[in-house]
Amino acid sequence: MPAERDFSDCDSFLAETKANGLTTVVLAWQQEYGQDLAAPGVVYERLAQFWLIAYHKATSTILRCHQTGDAEVRAQMATRLRTAGFTVEERDRNEVKFRKR
Repeated sequence: MPAERDFSDCDSFLAETKANGLTTVVLAWQQEYGQDLAAPGVVYERLAQFWLIAYHKATSTILRCHQTGDAEVRAQMATRLRTAGFTVEERDRNEVKFRKR
């Protein structure tokens, strides 16, 4: 079973990703009306969040960092990642089809 490492901030995620020699980050986003799981009770509202995900194949480890933000924030993050030398794959929450490169 693969290990998972969750990061609360982007800087730590990026440092660990680079330290492991990884070059691709998936920016998986969700922007829709849905249940806010962090709110007490059952609360539905507009959600705008994304996860930065990288996979370290040698150790079967998933590196993951949760962030909030809309399309503008995601675009800024994608630019930051590319500037740092990463290949960025952007995927929305409902994408299920495998994409060939």
